[in-house]
Amino acid sequence: KIKFDYRLSVGDEIILFKDYKINKSNEKKFIDKKIISQFENSIITKNQDYLIINKWNGIASQGGSKIKTSIDDIIKELNIENSKPRLVHRLDKETSGIMLIALNIKSSRYFQDLFSNRKIKKTYFAIVENNPPKKSGVFKDPILEKGEYLDAETKYEVVNQLEEGLHMLKLYPKTGRKHQIRIHCSKGDCPILGDPKYNCNSSRKESSNNLFLHAGAIEFTDLYGNKINVKAELPIHFTKYIKFDN
Repeated sequence: KIKFDYRLSVGDEIILFKDYKINKSNEKKFIDKKIISQFENSIITKNQDYLIINKWNGIASQGGSKIKTSIDDIIKELNIENSKPRLVHRLDKETSGIMLIALNIKSSRYFQDLFSNRKIKKTYFAIVENNPPKKSGVFKDPILEKGEYLDAETKYEVVNQLEEGLHMLKLYPKTGRKHQIRIHCSKGDCPILGDPKYNCNSSRKESSNNLFLHAGAIEFTDLYGNKINVKAELPIHFTKYIKFDN
């Protein structure tokens, strides 16, 4: 079996297992109009090929057995002429910030290639506990995925010190492993505030249960050779510790 994003190559052999069946539910998933409105209000920029949203934390990118509503569910309900929105990357449910959504198959393939070849630059902001090892540096801890340790790299820089024991970081992931930034910060002894998985022993208890990790900016070259740089403002829960314009 191969991963969902594998693209067929000349010479590949496709095998369908015996008794293979596709079960299609006749029930259409109900999406609350308030959530669709929230999605529409989160759109930062949009054209004929893609749209970029500032995803709110607490909503999953894709569906699952315990996921009631996801971004993938919402985009299927959008009424956009001559388009079929598709996800081309994901954010953790707890992570807020920039998500890029393709609006046609041509742009979907284009952006998947950009992500695969690491030609999209993403900037994250995080509030972390403890002082990072240096003012700036690179986390290079390998990350375990499906029983195999894979190379992973995240550049970081300290933006400023907040209240005692907290720091604001800018992070630039070079690779895109699952939970990469959260794991790297945890292993670097500066775990992200509010992280229930990699900072579960924190002495700080956040009443809001929010993860303080935000995808704040994205840079890429579009299908027509234009340089695109889009930013997403920080979410409300960050303002407890910093001014909104930081």
